Amino acid sequence: MSSKPFAYWKYAAILLFGIGLSNVGAWIYFIALNLIILDMTGSPLALAILYMMRPLAGLVTNAWSGSLVDRVNKTKAYDCS
Repeated sequence: MSSKPFAYWKYAAILLFGIGLSNVGAWIYFIALNLIILDMTGSPLALAILYMMRPLAGLVTNAWSGSLVDRVNKTKAYDCS
């Protein structure tokens, strides 16, 4: 391996820019969703429920997808994608 750190990582700046842009887009989407729900319901409780649903959905799908990845044959999964 070379003496430079991350020399094998050729396009790090493009990857980090893409991740950052994706996170900005997700943040803008979530703010817009908050404004739409507040406008439709007028209820701060609905916003609180939205803020509780987002991490709960992530926990449920992460646990489910993790167990699915452990069970599926990797080569068949690569062939399907």
